[in-house]
Amino acid sequence: MFTGFTEESGDFCYDLRAYARTRARIDDAGDNEAVSELHDLLIPIMKFIHKNDRRFDDDVIPVGSHVLNMKVVESESADFEFLVPILGLPDPVWSFDDRPRLYDFTPLKTGKSRLLRRHRTKPLPKPTTGRHFLWIEDRAMGRSWNDWIFNRDLIPCKVTMRLRELVEAAISDGQSKGAVAILPMQKGSSAIRLRMHFSKGAVHAVLRAAVISEGGGFPSEVHSEWPRSHLWPPIYKLKEIRRIGTDSIAIEDLYWTQSYARIEQALLKSIDRDGGCRRLCLRIMEKLRQEHWCQGMGSEPNTEPPLTYLHLQSHLFWFCEEWSSTVDWMPVKLPIRFVGIVRRLLERLQARNCPHYFLSSHNLFRDRQGKLKDEEGLAVVQKNLEMFIDSPNFFLRESTPPCIELPDILKDSPESTLKLADAECENDRHRISDV
Repeated sequence: MFTGFTEESGDFCYDLRAYARTRARIDDAGDNEAVSELHDLLIPIMKFIHKNDRRFDDDVIPVGSHVLNMKVVESESADFEFLVPILGLPDPVWSFDDRPRLYDFTPLKTGKSRLLRRHRTKPLPKPTTGRHFLWIEDRAMGRSWNDWIFNRDLIPCKVTMRLRELVEAAISDGQSKGAVAILPMQKGSSAIRLRMHFSKGAVHAVLRAAVISEGGGFPSEVHSEWPRSHLWPPIYKLKEIRRIGTDSIAIEDLYWTQSYARIEQALLKSIDRDGGCRRLCLRIMEKLRQEHWCQGMGSEPNTEPPLTYLHLQSHLFWFCEEWSSTVDWMPVKLPIRFVGIVRRLLERLQARNCPHYFLSSHNLFRDRQGKLKDEEGLAVVQKNLEMFIDSPNFFLRESTPPCIELPDILKDSPESTLKLADAECENDRHRISDV
């Protein structure tokens, strides 16, 4: 079907637009309300934490697709992530391989961490792409920081364990009024996972300690190659992104992870300022991912599907570089742009390579050891995507009611070569014919 696709493929065009209207719609009010309600549940906890340890901010920064109203229809708990800013650090320096690290720390279930000395011939491995140490230059820092610092390095697991200790104390103190519970630590991860109950049910959220960049720009590995295009992102967006900078978040025990979440939010927030259909393509792909391409995958506790929203978002950014003109993304171009982006996604799956948009050497399909996270799952997703490409109409029609009214962005513009032939909704499907 896609091989011989043209803008005159009326059935496909209609089915795609109908699917976008009925299945990939955004519940703007619902998502805003959900994020706001969850944020309000965390505020008493954060104020308690800040009162007991001034190094943590008394507020959180929500990140994830819900913040951008990009989640389609139902919620996924993985999208609720909150950063807890660390306050008062005197300009920490990113460090990579400047000196050997002869220490190791292992988080314990007691909430403490155990120091392990390394032999001088076996220092900590050099940080891989997207990771770094945080070196504290100021030797005059107060003793209040000593429990987080070792050999002038800020240790992520020590920060996380302290934050976990305070979250547990806040919940025990009744600050959450029974609406928030902390979940047990996962093996190999010290992430603070919460179960939060609000008006729409119960979701899982993650709290992560973060050193927020204050206009620190990008690391050298990004600076040297990005932006790759002089057309996209636009100049006004580049300036905004540089002002935000790259954050450091505590995900692993010994290495800080570079976070581009706030930059990606800024990039996606006004991506269709020119009236384009980029976000619409992303929404349709995300819904198809949930309903068909990854159906039933990642439903087990502590697992995620082989293809995630993050993969699709990065893929969209790369595609926007390739098709950088405003004309390329006019609403009337939705069908042909969607076909192109899905074709390219299949190529990514076949190559088992989904490069991070800012760190192009980092493959999002692989873990930090360079191994594929889910080879079998990717093979299944690839097969499902191939089936979709062979018969897209079958999948698009499956959940689309026969009688709909298209929103303005999906209606044919005067420039379009496509137009609805019938104006009334009938049980039989409408056909699209040439104007």
